[in-house]
Amino acid sequence: MNFYRKAFHLGFGFLLFGLSYFVSYHLLGLLLVSLVVLTSIFEVLRLFFYDYIPFKGLWTPFLKKEEFYKISDGWFFLVGTTGLYYLVGREDFRLVLLILTLADPIASLVGFYLGKRKIFRGKTLEGGIAFFLISLLLVYMVKRSLTFQYFGLTSLLTFIELFTSRDNLWIPLVGGIYLKYLV
Repeated sequence: MNFYRKAFHLGFGFLLFGLSYFVSYHLLGLLLVSLVVLTSIFEVLRLFFYDYIPFKGLWTPFLKKEEFYKISDGWFFLVGTTGLYYLVGREDFRLVLLILTLADPIASLVGFYLGKRKIFRGKTLEGGIAFFLISLLLVYMVKRSLTFQYFGLTSLLTFIELFTSRDNLWIPLVGGIYLKYLV
């Protein structure tokens, strides 16, 4: 379990969530696009010119072993979050961002420490249940309602979390599409 990754995931998600209150929504979109561009440049440099990038001790602890030769989950988090921004309004952006920021790492921690029943690529039933319950709680806190559509949202995002390897990309994109067209 890489606590650096989980702490960064939580911290960066909360930073974006906080910024959504303090900067204009237009400026937030500009910031997200800028971060995607900068992170994309970094990913290319990291993958093809690894020896020339300084400060490896600062950023290598955030990579999984398999990410040393592939695009990192952080890039997928930014691309998914940026796509979410352009799909929905401010309130729905905050909701799906909170689900991504809180439910995903909590599911990972629950699965790692309490998970007994493996479902897909090391993901566990217990982690999936934790994701679903945290997502449901967040939906209720933000929307003050648990309609059939919001129950469907949390169910769909739980399946995405359980059965995709790039959930940092798919949770915000599918959540945004669902909220835009089905709620």
